[in-house]
Amino acid sequence: MSNFNYERYKDIVGAVKYLGEKLEEANESNYTSSDIEDIGCKLISIGNRLRMYIRHSKVGGE
Repeated sequence: MSNFNYERYKDIVGAVKYLGEKLEEANESNYTSSDIEDIGCKLISIGNRLRMYIRHSKVGGE
C-alpha cells in the first residue's frame, strides 16, 4: 500500500464528511430507508479502507 499518504488520507476524510452530511439530511420519514442503509454500508467500506491503508503503511514503516 505504498500509495497511502496524507493526500489519500484527506480524500478518505472528505468522503466520510460527505456521507455524514447525507446522513444528517435524513428525516423522520426516511432515516430507515434503503438509501440511508446504503450510505451506512459505504461508511463501513471507507472506514475499512482507512484501516487497511494505515495497517499496510505501518508494515513497511516499522
